[in-house]
Amino acid sequence: LVLPGIGPEGCALPSPSGINTQPPPLQASIVLAIFAALGISAVAFSSLLDTLTLNYEWVQSWRYTWPLLGVIYTAAGVTHFTLQKDYENIYPSKGAW
Repeated sequence: LVLPGIGPEGCALPSPSGINTQPPPLQASIVLAIFAALGISAVAFSSLLDTLTLNYEWVQSWRYTWPLLGVIYTAAGVTHFTLQKDYENIYPSKGAW
């Protein structure tokens, strides 16, 4: 039984996006473009949040929910150890983008 994304045989199957079937230089270009888009989006969103935080007092009340984000991130970190196999299965195999 071959499951997509699990084991060497599963990782050799085409991904839903089809990126892993492209030549390695094109795969690298796609990954670079995705990282660039993420970086540009992060800067734009950060600027938006900065503007909102400085100009609108009601946004300041959000800061009291920030400790909840810490709890969520901590819970996610714990699941990396309690659901280790599931996290290992989403990690690309060696040589894959």
